[in-house]
Amino acid sequence: MIKTEAPVLREPKQERSRRSFERVQDAALALLVERGPDAFTLAEVCTRADASMGAIYNRVNGKDDLIRLIHEREMARIDSDTAKALQTTDLQGPDLRDAVAELIAAVTVLLRHDADVLRPFMLLAATDQQISIRGRKSAAVMRDLFGELLSRRCSEIRHPDPVAAIDWCFTIVYSVVARRLGLGSTMEGAEDAGDWDDIVPNLVDTVTAYLSLAR
Repeated sequence: MIKTEAPVLREPKQERSRRSFERVQDAALALLVERGPDAFTLAEVCTRADASMGAIYNRVNGKDDLIRLIHEREMARIDSDTAKALQTTDLQGPDLRDAVAELIAAVTVLLRHDADVLRPFMLLAATDQQISIRGRKSAAVMRDLFGELLSRRCSEIRHPDPVAAIDWCFTIVYSVVARRLGLGSTMEGAEDAGDWDDIVPNLVDTVTAYLSLAR
């Protein structure tokens, strides 16, 4: 069953209540990463956060709302980290391959850093429309920045449609890295996707060759 309801948050008014709810969110996120969404209870969240059940139900309607709010918080953080990391990449290398390598390395580092957080949310996206929509929005932030930055080397791209070519290259990079990290699936079989020392250089070669190919 696809869940579509938007989360309801009753904002804490006192600093003490805000700190308590932050602990609740941190504890719920830790349990979500450790066990998955169906394998922990709100009582366990309260125990880990040293908070009362009222700290949850005074703010949200239940576990689903709490998870969605945590997802929004984490996606906002990841979007900010993505913008900072990609916008500070050095794209001034003498060759197109240098710029490609910088961007692919940055995308890989970002996804590897947040893989444990992203994994359970990507699984939840199959049944929760709110999480699915927000997750796609966050992925678009990375895709659009990747495209905008690589487009600065557009004069070196020989593909007849540079914008479409760059977008396709991001799809390849994201798909390969996500598969290696088990994003959108379980970790079973992810190790078979290859070693990072091979994956990243191979992606750089593939993307550079595709963008440099005249048709």
